[in-house]
Amino acid sequence: MRRWALPALLACLLAALAFPAGAGAARPLDLGIVDGVAFGNSNDAARAVAFNRTVSARAGTVLIGVRWSSVAPGSPGPLFDARNPLDPAYDWEGTDEAVQDATERGLRVILLVAGAPRFAEGSGRPSQTKVPAGAWRPDPADIADFGHAIATRYSGNLGLLPRVSHYQLWAEPNLAINLAPQRRKGRVISGKLYRPMLNAFYDAVKGVRQSNIVVTAGTAPYGDLFPRGGPSFARTQPVTFWRQVLCLKGARLRKARCKGPAHFDVFSHHPINVGAPTRPATNAADVSTPDLHKLKRILRRAIRTGRAKPRGPKPFWATEIWWNSKPPMAGGVPLARHARFLEQSFYLLWKQKVPVVIWFEIRDYEPDPGFPIPQSGLFFRDGTPKPAFHAYRFPFVADRIRGARLRLWGKAPSPGTVVVELRRGSGWEPVKQLEAGANRIFVGKIQLRGSGKLRARRGSEQSLVWSQR
Repeated sequence: MRRWALPALLACLLAALAFPAGAGAARPLDLGIVDGVAFGNSNDAARAVAFNRTVSARAGTVLIGVRWSSVAPGSPGPLFDARNPLDPAYDWEGTDEAVQDATERGLRVILLVAGAPRFAEGSGRPSQTKVPAGAWRPDPADIADFGHAIATRYSGNLGLLPRVSHYQLWAEPNLAINLAPQRRKGRVISGKLYRPMLNAFYDAVKGVRQSNIVVTAGTAPYGDLFPRGGPSFARTQPVTFWRQVLCLKGARLRKARCKGPAHFDVFSHHPINVGAPTRPATNAADVSTPDLHKLKRILRRAIRTGRAKPRGPKPFWATEIWWNSKPPMAGGVPLARHARFLEQSFYLLWKQKVPVVIWFEIRDYEPDPGFPIPQSGLFFRDGTPKPAFHAYRFPFVADRIRGARLRLWGKAPSPGTVVVELRRGSGWEPVKQLEAGANRIFVGKIQLRGSGKLRARRGSEQSLVWSQR
């Protein structure tokens, strides 16, 4: 790193420390965790550990999956009332426990409904070797019944059960493993399948309490340019999928015929990356972390043309993002880089005005050679925290804007004064004083020519070191 002239350096330091950034001015960022295995664990002690770790990570939100086919009966009898959450054929035990555990710890709960029971799937279903259970043409009328039941159960008016106000319908419906068929006679139809599902769910959940919030499914970031394999392998690119859901055609987003525009409160996507969080998707219709403008453009057009109801702004959430780490996965990202990717992705999403980001997962799953994905936890299997845990608790990024100018960004452990320090020899030198407001976000700028090592400090806590190249 080039040395600054001593008088200039002292002048910069004094100015930075004398005029801290204004408190409360930065946009908020709510961080959450999704972990289907840990949060759905039937062992009370293991589940409690998972939620305690989530609190220790300073998450504000948890996304809890509700497998519809596990809650509903496999073969409902003639007296089954699907709209009534107290019908004895329903089994809510696992969901109740997870919701209660999360609520008791002050975590905001989002309930994600997916996986239709067999009676709610459409006709002409292929075998499960071709299409997984719960994915084939879920019936909107049955979705409405279940939406009413789950929103009623967690309305806050049913005994001691907590109130849940946020509901999400389906996960990655642009993948055939979750929603099938994706295509018919070579043409994409998955968006046309999902829209009536979403509308039925919206009406049902809002019918219980108008203040409930309905979140769209988070779409997978990558799809196929051309159809390949059987129906279970089909993937629709997210740009293509959302154009169809929102009744828009082509790159110019022309209005298409629309049988009932999509109704939702929050738009969601999974901006998972191949490589670094700064790396855009190769294909134009795919969407990773830097590419949200592709979907935001579609959303804005849909709102303007009345194809996203009700009218008004719709926040854009990232309801799943992750990288596998090495260890434990041989092909994962080395631990220090894994932590850097986490905090850098949070910053890039915040920069694109995303107010909620959900990390997958709290602890590494048990290794499975047949499904080698989930090794992205903040904790190893034995409970040891990874560097990513520290990064999640106190993310800090220095982003080079232009020349010597750096933007400093982070989320402090608590509101108050944050001091940014620069490594000098064997010690650390304060270079900027910032204020984290009630939402704990702090933002500022410094001048730094060349490389250097920076960190943020709030009281006795320090962020990981950010190496600025």
